[in-house]
Amino acid sequence: MKKYFNKVLIILSVAMLFASCNPTPPETVAVNLFNALTSGDMSYVKENLYFEKNMDYNVVCDYLDLAVKSNDYKERTTGYNADYKVDRVVYEDDIAWVELQGMSPMGKRVTTVARMVMVDGKWKVDGDYTVLHSFKSRISE
Repeated sequence: MKKYFNKVLIILSVAMLFASCNPTPPETVAVNLFNALTSGDMSYVKENLYFEKNMDYNVVCDYLDLAVKSNDYKERTTGYNADYKVDRVVYEDDIAWVELQGMSPMGKRVTTVARMVMVDGKWKVDGDYTVLHSFKSRISE
């Protein structure tokens, strides 16, 4: 019985090691971040947003905190779900461009391209290059 338990323990340890080495795909992070913006989950946005300069990151985080508390934000997002989906992904070494399709609060289809960067083994939305909730294609046809 002890031998069996040791084998199971080893197998679980190896599986956990592989799982921790396998980062969440950039398209999953991008979809979740943009959907989090419309749901008000700023903790997810902050955890998965990257700026080269820490000062820029802090300014954007302060802005997001203010925005989510505003009546305008609450009015625009009440009952609204952008429901972003991945259109396509292009990889360039440790950078990925993720093109997303979603819905505006007015029911209009919107396209957003997120530039993703690998930071400390995790994919993050590059705030220095990504314009949130607007179309700025960096993906060539």
